Amino acid sequence: MILSPKDVTAVVVTTGKHDTREVIESLRPFGDLVIWDNSQFNDLKVYGRYHGASLGLSPFIYTQDDDTVIDWPALLDEWDDQWRILCNMPHRWHNAYKGTGICLVGFGTLFRREMIAEPFRRYDAAGFPRDGVFMRECDRVFTHENRQFIDWTEVPMRQMSYSSAPDRMYVQQTTPGEYTEIRRRLKLIPGRLMRAAEA
Repeated sequence: MILSPKDVTAVVVTTGKHDTREVIESLRPFGDLVIWDNSQFNDLKVYGRYHGASLGLSPFIYTQDDDTVIDWPALLDEWDDQWRILCNMPHRWHNAYKGTGICLVGFGTLFRREMIAEPFRRYDAAGFPRDGVFMRECDRVFTHENRQFIDWTEVPMRQMSYSSAPDRMYVQQTTPGEYTEIRRRLKLIPGRLMRAAEA
């Protein structure tokens, strides 16, 4: 299957604190574009990307952060209609995430919309709260619970000057402790998510 950008909803969550026009303009070819601005709507942190995806019109979802211009056509060219999450993972991050079941969604990721709900349902069923840790670390939940469907690739990308600003999540001091906590929770979710055909 050749996936056209017209068949995809692109979703960007933003803090509203930076000039993201270049990033947003790079996504205009998509058939549907959802910008979840945490400064204008409910502040859902990173989870805004998944809430935003629920507002889209397409069966396929493309996500990325608000501080990077990505060669997303190259990502679409690698899509082959499998049940998968195709994740742009720059090589410098491979060692940090290899074997964790987690990948970085914000550098450009493509997946089917129907893959969103079940990971969060499993998290809720395990009795964990949708607290600040969850709202900032929900990408870990989404990818970990879909871990057997993830494929890594690497496509060109260019980060904006504000990608290392103090408000960026990865530079905030809370991030290491929250990553440790969300991984603790993920280890306590029983079993693994399976496709209906495998159940």
